[in-house]
Amino acid sequence: MHYTLRWKEHAENVSSKSNKVLGLLSKLQRKLPREALETAYNTLVRTKLEYASVLFSNIGTTALTSATGCGGSLTASSGGPVTSPNYPGNYGNNENCEWSITAPEGSIIRLTFDSFNTEDDYDFLIIYDGASDNAAEIERLTGYRSQISPIISTSNTLFLRFTSDRSVSRQGFQFNYTSSTAGQCWDPGVPANGNRDNNSNFTSGQTVRYTCMDGYPLRGAANITCQPNGTWSGATPTCGGTSATGCGGSLTAPSGGPVTSPNYPGNYGNNKNCEWLITVPEGSIIRLTFDSFYTEDGYDFLTIYDGASDHAAEIERLTGYHAQIIPIISTSNTMFLRFTSDWLYMHPLQGFQFSYL
Repeated sequence: MHYTLRWKEHAENVSSKSNKVLGLLSKLQRKLPREALETAYNTLVRTKLEYASVLFSNIGTTALTSATGCGGSLTASSGGPVTSPNYPGNYGNNENCEWSITAPEGSIIRLTFDSFNTEDDYDFLIIYDGASDNAAEIERLTGYRSQISPIISTSNTLFLRFTSDRSVSRQGFQFNYTSSTAGQCWDPGVPANGNRDNNSNFTSGQTVRYTCMDGYPLRGAANITCQPNGTWSGATPTCGGTSATGCGGSLTAPSGGPVTSPNYPGNYGNNKNCEWLITVPEGSIIRLTFDSFYTEDGYDFLTIYDGASDHAAEIERLTGYHAQIIPIISTSNTMFLRFTSDWLYMHPLQGFQFSYL
């Protein structure tokens, strides 16, 4: 029979938590070798219970500690990137990381995420609208998120806690933060191939108006207004060429996108066989750029060919999760893509989105 003991607590709880651990050690003293108990006790004293895990088994003990970069106090008016431990590698099991963000008085804080991927429903990043976990919970994030809307505080402090369970880990997350005076919106940006009429005044009540260059239709709201809570009334629009959201198609515009897997950003479904043919003017080449990619690893594939059919040379065969994909470039003016999914997968996967030019 195996007996396992685990603890992870912060220094402020050393006294009470150490007593509990010592009590458990006492209960196990007749079931474990004397050497194992001495090793566990020495580990407890040496680490002062600052983020330690001790596992007992009938063959000995092993001490596990978390990766560096687990939490901290952030006081600059803006900062980042802030990441989960070991990012972009996988975070560890049994993580318990806390970050406090404090901006200048009178400011509010805005978090923006570059990526987020944790074990769904087991590993969480919880964000509180204040200086501790006694404040209101703004957001509880778990699983894979291809896009997270900016998270905004109501005061100059935010508190974040990341926890992982004892098995299965993922890449984790990366975010940045900025602060601004209440009633002031952040710069909403300018879409590629687009323009706006307001380049500096982003105070409450001000409206930004967008237009697109010829040949690039505007998608989204043409006008967005800065609201009193520091958010915009809508998302920044895009100026796109040809797009495709179904299962395959023929794309002939000089540039296009977004092109997505079926039902994106929802689950693409089983038994898919989608083909896209991209043809640009003679003498041109094609460059694919991916915004996201997540399929069942080793079973569902996007295969990209350097020509007009699957008889051309294979450039790339993508499967699984990719946080970033290097742009894929053809040698001619045609490119053929085929996406296939197998007959069964129990967990929803988002698929992919790319553009080309």
